[in-house]
Amino acid sequence: MLNRRRVLRSALVTMILSSFAPGASAQQDEQDQPPQRAEIDAAGDETDRRIYGELNLLFSHAYYFRGTLQEDDGLIFQPEIVLGLTLIDDEDTGVTFDVFTGLWNSIHTEDDTAGDDSTTDYWYEADFYVGAALGVEDFTFELMWMSQTSPSDAFNTIDEIIFTAAYDDSEQGLLFGVPLQPSLELGVEVHNANDDMDSGVYLGLGVEPFVDLEEGVLDGATLSFPVTLGLSLNDYYQDEDGDDSAFGFVQAGAKLEIPLGIDPAYGDWTLSLGADALFLDDTTKEFNDGDDFEAIAFAKLSISF
Repeated sequence: MLNRRRVLRSALVTMILSSFAPGASAQQDEQDQPPQRAEIDAAGDETDRRIYGELNLLFSHAYYFRGTLQEDDGLIFQPEIVLGLTLIDDEDTGVTFDVFTGLWNSIHTEDDTAGDDSTTDYWYEADFYVGAALGVEDFTFELMWMSQTSPSDAFNTIDEIIFTAAYDDSEQGLLFGVPLQPSLELGVEVHNANDDMDSGVYLGLGVEPFVDLEEGVLDGATLSFPVTLGLSLNDYYQDEDGDDSAFGFVQAGAKLEIPLGIDPAYGDWTLSLGADALFLDDTTKEFNDGDDFEAIAFAKLSISF
């Protein structure tokens, strides 16, 4: 499993979280789908762009990754940049194929997570990833390679292969007409450079029911309720004795996405405000001062182009 998720609290006072790749994000488990290919040009006409991108700027007071504490002191800033290229977009068959790359970071105002003699004390994490996404009608499948590094030397580099699958039921709604947006994330550690830790396999199962708001000052906004269950398929949630726990965490919350109405010539701007409740198992709460519950609030600005 990821050793930086296991560093003792006495040595390291340390998402989240989208579930959905690419990227990590409150936190990494609050990960977003790739930016929409359909944009609006300066003249107001819809154009089908083959090259797209997204800039995410997230602020929070705590960072948990897959239920394991990384930092809960000071202010946490998590910028991310994603660039993608659409190679196939067949309207007749509903098949799309994209390749993408990105860089996700976690910067902390507290430097207690830094290693000795670090020149980048506040730059806790930098994750580089590259992958491909296949869309078939309402299904999306992604395969991604991610290298998780720490410029502040808080943990050793870890490489992971991540597979995600998601179903967009926004049109029909699986739960009495309410969309559930089910998703699955499978993370396989292929290189764990940390001592005394086995490479693990993580499974995340998620849903995100939502409603579109159509009246008042929030007209055009979306209110969603993401829920994620984090499990270990093999050696991911290990305790101090190396024993693995199948259950890691449950995270449930609410998120309000508000379009900012910026001129489309400058991209699609969205402000997200949310809060999550995190329920931890015995293994993950070991690294959270023994607490099995945490509440996390966040704000995020996203710009798609």
